[in-house]
Amino acid sequence: MDKTLTEKLRKVKEKLSDKEFRKKVSIAINPEPIDGSDYLVDYMARVLLFLFPLYMYEADVIKFMGVSVKDILFGVVVAIMSLWCGRKFIKKGSLKGRLHGEKRLIIIGAFVLVLICFIVQPIMDGGEVSRTYYYMLMFLVPFCMYYIKPVGKYYLQILLASYTLIFLSIYRYVFTGAATIIGAEVLLDNSGRNIPALLLICAVSAFLYVSEDDAQKQKVYLVYSVLGFILLFLYGDMLAFMTMLMFILFLQFIRRPIQSFIKRNMIILFVYAFCASNAPLLSYFEAKGITKTFDLEYSIYIDILIAVAGLAVTSYWDRIPKEYDEDHTVLVRFSKWYRRSILLVLIAICIAFTYGTRVGSISSLAGGKAISGFFTSIINSANSATGELWNILMIYGAFGLIVVLALGAVAVNELINNWKSPVCTEVDKGYILLALLFIFQGIIYPFSGSALPEFLVFFGLAITCRKKMIV
Repeated sequence: MDKTLTEKLRKVKEKLSDKEFRKKVSIAINPEPIDGSDYLVDYMARVLLFLFPLYMYEADVIKFMGVSVKDILFGVVVAIMSLWCGRKFIKKGSLKGRLHGEKRLIIIGAFVLVLICFIVQPIMDGGEVSRTYYYMLMFLVPFCMYYIKPVGKYYLQILLASYTLIFLSIYRYVFTGAATIIGAEVLLDNSGRNIPALLLICAVSAFLYVSEDDAQKQKVYLVYSVLGFILLFLYGDMLAFMTMLMFILFLQFIRRPIQSFIKRNMIILFVYAFCASNAPLLSYFEAKGITKTFDLEYSIYIDILIAVAGLAVTSYWDRIPKEYDEDHTVLVRFSKWYRRSILLVLIAICIAFTYGTRVGSISSLAGGKAISGFFTSIINSANSATGELWNILMIYGAFGLIVVLALGAVAVNELINNWKSPVCTEVDKGYILLALLFIFQGIIYPFSGSALPEFLVFFGLAITCRKKMIV
């Protein structure tokens, strides 16, 4: 036994002393930016994705006009990138030619208005500065992303690496209730901050799992997905659950419906449902960090739904000839039915908003409690939502809301055009889905430093995936 251990240690030591091995590890951890990418902007983006999620003491620091220290650091990083990129933008050629086009003029005009508000508001009333500060950064980060080309899935992977320590801290708090070094308990105590962050990491890990062909990496991504899903169901609300469900359903569009790809889609969907059913069980094991109470009757209904759906999927899967190569077999018919599931979810949400809390009268019927609970949870989540659109309406009035809706329409149109582009890769489609998630969750939840820097980087990469400024 000792000889075996000694031999293993010797082999590990030899590997670590091997220059080629160390070089491979270094490249995997910190790859060189792609030719044409700006080094400064590229490494600043890596800092935003890896280090900023670890800074969680946003709510407990001294603030200046409602802007936290984390927000100020975020602004400093963006200011450095913006000045650097602005210098390159001006030196590259004629400003008149570069500012041509209705979309660009609308965006520049809106940015100027936000900049004026940011200058005037501290004089009038400092309470609104923090929101305007975020809106100004929303213009600058995508502009800087024009100057970098993503290194495959690397930006998604470094965010996942950052959440390794976050997950360890959060689960330590969940089971022990003890404060953590990075302040994970601060994040969990505020739903306006924790839900956007949990939606982001769940979405990133789910996309990485579904799009990954390597079996070993799939296992890692699936573990991260499970860890994120459990926390989402413990600390999220019904609108967050449905938002994540829709994101998972839309993952089917990033690739052709080959058998192996659809299989991973099914696995992540059933894992999500399984976490929804079993995550509440932690509250019955005296996990000290969980303060919410759960009714296990809903878990039974979810288990029944999983069993019925699982029976339907497995019966179809059994009819596929075993000699077929799953990496080349296209499941056209199954894919059509799977796409229709999106419509079913949307119909269920629409019915919930239509009937609202009136369904409480059917709770005594068979299965009525499940329907009543679902509808009531949707309505309660919507009533308690204080999304960024609401903040914009309160600060800038109807005019500000109209401007934001117009900008949102321009952004969504650009994302759709990018998706349709022949140069749009699978990873680009992942960024586009994350950008759409960012836009939608902004309607329900307010912007927060807990996830905004990472969301803006991915939003910028999605908006600029067709057009890059070559350095």
